Amino acid sequence: MNDYLNSILNAFEGFVFISTDEGIFSDIQPSDVGEDSFFPRENFIGKHYSDVVSPDLQLKIEEAYRHLRKGKDRYNFEFSIEKKGEVFWFTAVVSNLSIKGKPHYLGVVRNFTARKNHELFIRGILDNSVAGIITFRALRNSDGKIVDFRIIEINETGQKLLGVLEEEALEMSMLKSLSGERRDEMLKKYMQVTETGKTANFTYLYTNKKGSTFWFKSSVAKYMDGVVVTTQDITEQRNREAAFRESEKKYQKIFRNIRDVFYRTDINGIVVDISPSIERYTDFKREEIIGKPVIDFYHNTEDREKLIENLRMKGEVIDFEVRLKKKMDTLAFASVNAHLVFDESGKIEGIEGYMRDISERKKTEEQLVNMNEKLRELNQQKDKLFSVIAHDLKNAIFGAAGLSNIMVDEFESLPKDEMYEYVSLLKKNMDNSSELLNDLLSWAGNQFREVSINPEKLNLFDVTLSVFEMLKEGASKKMITLENKVPDQLFVHADLNILKIILRNLISNSIKFSNAGSSITVSAIIENEMAQIATKDRGIGMEKEVLKKIFTKSIYHSTSGTKGEKGSGLGLELCQIYIKKLKGEIWAESEPGAGSTFYFTIPLSAE
Repeated sequence: MNDYLNSILNAFEGFVFISTDEGIFSDIQPSDVGEDSFFPRENFIGKHYSDVVSPDLQLKIEEAYRHLRKGKDRYNFEFSIEKKGEVFWFTAVVSNLSIKGKPHYLGVVRNFTARKNHELFIRGILDNSVAGIITFRALRNSDGKIVDFRIIEINETGQKLLGVLEEEALEMSMLKSLSGERRDEMLKKYMQVTETGKTANFTYLYTNKKGSTFWFKSSVAKYMDGVVVTTQDITEQRNREAAFRESEKKYQKIFRNIRDVFYRTDINGIVVDISPSIERYTDFKREEIIGKPVIDFYHNTEDREKLIENLRMKGEVIDFEVRLKKKMDTLAFASVNAHLVFDESGKIEGIEGYMRDISERKKTEEQLVNMNEKLRELNQQKDKLFSVIAHDLKNAIFGAAGLSNIMVDEFESLPKDEMYEYVSLLKKNMDNSSELLNDLLSWAGNQFREVSINPEKLNLFDVTLSVFEMLKEGASKKMITLENKVPDQLFVHADLNILKIILRNLISNSIKFSNAGSSITVSAIIENEMAQIATKDRGIGMEKEVLKKIFTKSIYHSTSGTKGEKGSGLGLELCQIYIKKLKGEIWAESEPGAGSTFYFTIPLSAE
């Protein structure tokens, strides 16, 4: 490429690649270099795309080339790459290119991770919105005139309001899904908003596919060549209003609103009147409140002071939240709408307003916050589970499958010693897979269901010895000595299976990171009426930064051992979870090159 073109590419936030019709990369500009490189040039030039990209990305490239060979000018696709536990998003545009009369492909790749994450974030907000949000695209005829609108996006609340699933909604248009004058009125409003850009608000009656009728309140705003509609179900509100009007006709008095609480105070804050409905919310009878200072019924006097301050500044307050005392020392949350009352001379003589009990709403809001937090935690656990399955477990299974294929295909020709070597490798692979699967199942069980704990009196020396027996083969292969220095009469109060899992994971890690010919020691002392157990190795140790991360549940951390041993990265998290269930604590000390010591505490046996 010439200097002029290179200067353009260097200013471009991305890179371009050129490949032959056979799929061989012939150029990448500018070169993606550095420790954060995703596509280093030296790994791609002269190689076929199937040799250097993931299977998922390979399928997308093949699809792009297939479309281009059929005559399509260009083909767009998105793909993601996971690096260091973080997902990065890229968009690619591939088009035909002729070089010296030979067909090639030109690809332009850009990193749009920030935008994608923002889109996912916004989508999450939309899907959790209490309002239905529906995006319509204008359908135009050959003259450019709008003839209809079709749904192109709808959030979960919108699907519930319309009574349809997303795939059904995306096939709906105004003309097909509505009828009558109301449809024509809405179509006209949507057209006006699309053409003028001015927002519109209206209410309408809607009958869903099940025959249920609802009142909706909608706000319509222009969005690209169409509109975005925010819709709320106001059926309950309309019904309340109708009931209120009926009550108003019947009573024509201040107590016509049986749902809300009407009240009035004088200039000194003394209650001069209040509706009987107050008893429903606070347990106080009307007669117990009239004549008393209204501030006596506020849980926080600051609420009353702020309400008065707003009244002085604006003359009224709308939806002002306060906390009121109830007779049984509990709280009622209320939304207050109030205004100043003036006499004939214009002098303030008191305050008049009504209150609505919002205790249930506040409770629901708190539940939603807690639910969202739980969903976020579950989503993190799901991501970690999928990450382990997609990487460690998949690699282990693929490795075993590859070895078995070689053994079957070359069974007749392989010498006995080579066959033994392959069988040994296969066994090692399956042992690693088995350990990984055990950790994965234990971890998943803890995340998604409650694990029962059955503590009993256990001899810690004997339990340690049984775990050594389980791990002695792996230790002997690295010529590592396992030393049990636990006092033989130290008894603890713990669940046997869980204690074995804790010791197995900690000792397995020590074996994994120990050098051949070294030793691992398990010891225990009594500290503050607890058994403090220590597993000490003389292995490679850890830097301070690594040590800080190993007990952080939000960080997936797995490192290969001194002989390339693989782990799930879940072992320490399992230990942390189980030790907490046993009412103990876990911590570690380590120095690079000097080994690591992991400590944990569990209760002593009461006997």
